[in-house]
Amino acid sequence: MYLLCVEILPFPELYTRNLLVIGTGRRAERIIDAVLDDKGSGYRILGCLSTDNDNKRNEEAAVFRKIKKLGSVSALPVLLTEYIVDEIIFAVDIKKIKQIKNLIRFTEYLGVKIHIVPDFQLETIMYQPEIAAVSIQEFFGHPTLSLSTTPQRKNALLVKEILDYAVAGTGLIVLSPILLVIMLLIKITSAGPAFFIQERCGLYGRTFRLVKFRTMVKDAEKLKKTLQKDNEADGPVFKITRDPRITPVGKFLRKTSLDELPQLFNVLMGHMSLVGPRPPLPEEVKKYEPWQRRRLSMKPGLTCTWQVTGRNNINFERWMRLDLEYIDQWSLMLDSKILLKTVREVVSFHGR
Repeated sequence: MYLLCVEILPFPELYTRNLLVIGTGRRAERIIDAVLDDKGSGYRILGCLSTDNDNKRNEEAAVFRKIKKLGSVSALPVLLTEYIVDEIIFAVDIKKIKQIKNLIRFTEYLGVKIHIVPDFQLETIMYQPEIAAVSIQEFFGHPTLSLSTTPQRKNALLVKEILDYAVAGTGLIVLSPILLVIMLLIKITSAGPAFFIQERCGLYGRTFRLVKFRTMVKDAEKLKKTLQKDNEADGPVFKITRDPRITPVGKFLRKTSLDELPQLFNVLMGHMSLVGPRPPLPEEVKKYEPWQRRRLSMKPGLTCTWQVTGRNNINFERWMRLDLEYIDQWSLMLDSKILLKTVREVVSFHGR
């Protein structure tokens, strides 16, 4: 099981912040300089975007320090859905950007953090954030106006992360006899591996390998295509009440939610948290509406509001809104309440 845990994803990638720079002139160069010179910052610059007037002025013509120019700022909405972007910094004269309000609004909907280098002020573009909290933050020595839709309580988030590792590590040790028994039951009663490993989307769309106990027959993923006509769920998800692919042992594991226990490995590796929006499949994310992608702005979890609010009777849109409400209202107390309700759901056999 240790080897299975280690091979899921290279550890350092989890803590890399992908930054997109808007601008290709001197102001952008100063930001790029500061980021690249700080080797331990954890930031990686994906590239920069020019403004609509950049080609008309020599001062913003060149790409700086091998940072690739990805096109015009008008391509920002497309790039945000195709690339994994954690943060954006506007390092260019705001007057050069057409439809600036629409671009910032779209970015806000996705949950991507925004930095605006002075002399940009929200009053200049007459934009009032619908979701994001506004603050003045220093970004590599440069004061910026920052918009963030995720919790900014750093001390509380640190406590959450420490608890994730502590509980996951302790849980794997304490539950190891149960894990071994379940592994044997799966191997004895059906052909195939004890674990089911599947690619899922985590923070801002980063993919990782989620591990669960196998509850279906060996070729379940191939059989899924033949069952699409029987899908009972709305939205991009797939669900059948009496799924013929589920094994007898798998049915019990799902009822008790014991099939989810191996995801403690994912928590220990930093891919997931104990509490957070459930990690979706990449093909589901491709079908998301822009506002639904904001649920990826917080680390996914083993359980969340949806799991303890009658998940079997909630449609897809309501599920997405519950996840966004969790992000907007997050606190350590809320996590504690969800975990307690999750225990109640497990002991009452409300698993699907």
